[in-house]
Amino acid sequence: MRHQRIASILLAMSLKDHARAIDSARQVVQRWRDERLCSADYIDRWSEILEMPIPEMAAVMVSDPDGWGTALRQNSPWVGMGGE
Repeated sequence: MRHQRIASILLAMSLKDHARAIDSARQVVQRWRDERLCSADYIDRWSEILEMPIPEMAAVMVSDPDGWGTALRQNSPWVGMGGE
């Protein structure tokens, strides 16, 4: 449910707010990479998702890409969004 809210928020945001939100998520993923906080699988998959156009990103976040949907939602870079 949280990622459905995040996807809805992203789709409704202005371009300026998109950039800020995505930059924040990218910083989280970079921290994971720098501090080796999680598997490279999560880092690589989230890095790819965060490069997608917003509509595609929103769709992927609420689906099950390659069977990784649940795992990706449990290890999410969207700190402070979606009712957290």
